[in-house]
Amino acid sequence: MALEMPDGQTILQTMMITEDDRMLSDTTDVIVAIENSSSSRALVLVKVIATSAAAAVVVVVVLLEVIVVVEVVVVAVTVIVVIVGVVVEVVGVVVEVVVVVVVVVVVVVVVVIVVVIIVAVHLPKHYYMYLCINEELNTTSEYDGELIAMKGKQ
Repeated sequence: MALEMPDGQTILQTMMITEDDRMLSDTTDVIVAIENSSSSRALVLVKVIATSAAAAVVVVVVLLEVIVVVEVVVVAVTVIVVIVGVVVEVVGVVVEVVVVVVVVVVVVVVVVIVVVIIVAVHLPKHYYMYLCINEELNTTSEYDGELIAMKGKQ
């Protein structure tokens, strides 16, 4: 197939497409055969550069999409970590409060038990001593009173 350019030169276009090429690519490039024309060569060069640029743009777009997906995953993981951290913090505070309450209750119970034991063991002893001392005081005072009365009579 031959095309005539505005400057009067002829460009031959040939399609060299194999079955493998069709399977590899949906868009097949036309290989242009050039008949001694520098402007046509520049046109082919522009087409090659444009094709390379389009391929580069596709690669960049794919890389940007991968970066966006990675960022979404990172944000999702960060949100999950924050939620788990908040739950752990709340559970930790609740556990701390429960531990403090349990410790306070245990301390109060131990103090009450110790006080009851002290009172149960020592109160009867002290009460008995009180009774003995009181009895001695009563006896002594009566005895002293009798002595004093006897001395007064003499």
